[in-house]
Amino acid sequence: MARELITAMSGPWRPGEFHDTYQEKVRELVADKEAGPRAACRGAKAEPTKVIDLTEVLTRRRAPGPARRQP
Repeated sequence: MARELITAMSGPWRPGEFHDTYQEKVRELVADKEAGPRAACRGAKAEPTKVIDLTEVLTRRRAPGPARRQP
């Protein structure tokens, strides 16, 4: 079964069928760096995140309760 699989997936090597996207991305980054510090980023813009102030949330959730008893 393994031999049949290897035979079915084997074929002549055609390097022209493959495309190296990693090298393209690296070249784009280098070109951006050469353009200067204010070069535009070609990637997708990051979505803003909702920042939560944990101290404020905990303060609002603290309900006034009965005073603690002294032992």
